[in-house]
Amino acid sequence: MSLLGADRAQVADRIAMGTKAVILVVGTVAVLLAVGYLIPHQPIVAFALTAMVFALAITFVEPAAVPLLVTPLLLVNVRVAAGGADLSVSDFVMAGAMVPAILLAPKPFSRPMLSVVWLAFAYQVATLFTVLTNPYAANVIEWAHAGVQVLGALMIGWMLGRRGFGTLALRLLWITGIILAIGAVISGVQQYASGGFGAVYPTYPFPMHKNYIGLVVMIVLVTMYAAPRSIRLPGLVHWGGMAVLAAAIAMAQARQSIVGLGVAIIVLVMRSDAEHKRSKIAIAAMIPALVGVYLLVRNQLESDNRFNSANQRVAWLQESVALWSDHPWVGVGLRFWYQGDVAIGYQPPNVILEMLTTAGLVGLAGFVLLFGGSLLVAWQMPKGIGSIAVAVLVARIAQTQFDLYWSSVGASVPFFILALCIGMVAKEEADREDECTVEAERPAAPTSAAAHKPILTDAQDDPPTMPVPTYRSLPR
Repeated sequence: MSLLGADRAQVADRIAMGTKAVILVVGTVAVLLAVGYLIPHQPIVAFALTAMVFALAITFVEPAAVPLLVTPLLLVNVRVAAGGADLSVSDFVMAGAMVPAILLAPKPFSRPMLSVVWLAFAYQVATLFTVLTNPYAANVIEWAHAGVQVLGALMIGWMLGRRGFGTLALRLLWITGIILAIGAVISGVQQYASGGFGAVYPTYPFPMHKNYIGLVVMIVLVTMYAAPRSIRLPGLVHWGGMAVLAAAIAMAQARQSIVGLGVAIIVLVMRSDAEHKRSKIAIAAMIPALVGVYLLVRNQLESDNRFNSANQRVAWLQESVALWSDHPWVGVGLRFWYQGDVAIGYQPPNVILEMLTTAGLVGLAGFVLLFGGSLLVAWQMPKGIGSIAVAVLVARIAQTQFDLYWSSVGASVPFFILALCIGMVAKEEADREDECTVEAERPAAPTSAAAHKPILTDAQDDPPTMPVPTYRSLPR
């Protein structure tokens, strides 16, 4: 009966494989015909269809292939116009990669991953109140956009970490950040050579705002500093890359990112232990930079120029508080600064006021739950991999006390790195459990007594027993 069942199973497998092969051949022919027809009339649609089929094909080989391929692009903020929507490259590729990540991600989620997913859903529910209260198109679109930025980033990160590509994904992010930093340094050297010593706005490999390159450099630098030795880039490449990143953030003069970097390094040094030691020299190196930022801000605040960056931010913060006080519970809607009927037309440069003005106290509560809970999950992870997640979350929240929070790279990449680290820990634990299972199923080695037991013949299972003599008491 068991042999008959095995034969039936083999026949079913062959039928399934044949069906898949037929579907693959028919689908390929259909796509080729469609592409051939569309190329003369709609080449962009033909290209998109070809890319989609290619992505589907490599997904059959490795489910994490698409998320891994788009990982370097998560740091690219170049705008892409598609179908009337204006998205960054980072958001565009994340929206595409999250679909295979959601469908094919390893299940079940670990407890930390499940926790951050529920936190992300709680944030979406909290901000839904402002969408319902302020029904305009940009509000609805931004609510869905934020969901993709957080939940999509979590799914992609988990997929890569749990499938065993965590180290490779981190290295791809680091190399991308180093390339962007090299471009910033080249632009800075050219600017300094022409006599300009102000903030550098890089032009290589594409035009970048100083705050954007500062954000990217901060994320890459703190994660490289926090990474355990086992996953770092090769020796000189790792430390040389960090030196280039430090030069780039200094040339950009992105003060908010310098503050975030300093706070993250202080937290990492305090978090270190005997096994994961971190040199206090890093804090000493950050002190001059933090002092420089403080002096620059103080001088700008004392200046008569009401339109320098510090005084302008103070004015923006005051106006944001006034706007929120009129709509305390659910705010005036996400992306309200694009609405002509709102008193102010800019995104508040502070994460707390941004949440208060857009989604009110309800939305702020959801954000505190999301970010605070995520930081708690990261803090409870093993210190080797967990420090990477802690570093990027601490750096980002410190930076956004003086800058925008809901921007494409800054909103998604920290959660991508968090889920990546969670997946790496889950993969390591699963591998350890598999090793323990194999060890438990392996036959036990013979004991020392059994090992020295004489070998018996087939006809004699036990050695012969000698008769025991009995002694009678002798007469006296």
